[in-house]
Amino acid sequence: MAFNMSTPTKLEVDGCKCDIYSMGIMFAKIADPKVELHEGMGMVDILEAVVKDKLRPPLPEQLPHTVSKLLLEMWSQDATQRPRISHVVSVLCAINLDDVDNGVGIDVLCTAE
Repeated sequence: MAFNMSTPTKLEVDGCKCDIYSMGIMFAKIADPKVELHEGMGMVDILEAVVKDKLRPPLPEQLPHTVSKLLLEMWSQDATQRPRISHVVSVLCAINLDDVDNGVGIDVLCTAE
């Protein structure tokens, strides 16, 4: 996993809650590929900014409110407050794809057995 997508608690907690944080970072990057997550920052600076200053990527304006709210939950500083993957999937499946400019992939996820 790329260091700049690692969870702020990766050194303290391991497991799926850390993966939820990283997944949220990737969702934000997919939603707005032009956003530079930690441009020009070294590893120590990224670690300090994410852990101490609670730096998170900006939320793309075009995201539905429910997805923005989900991302904020996924980025919770407290790993125990992050949602389970089943909640993430249910929120994504509830999105009205007609309201999203590019819903590619969500329909596949929601119809998976």
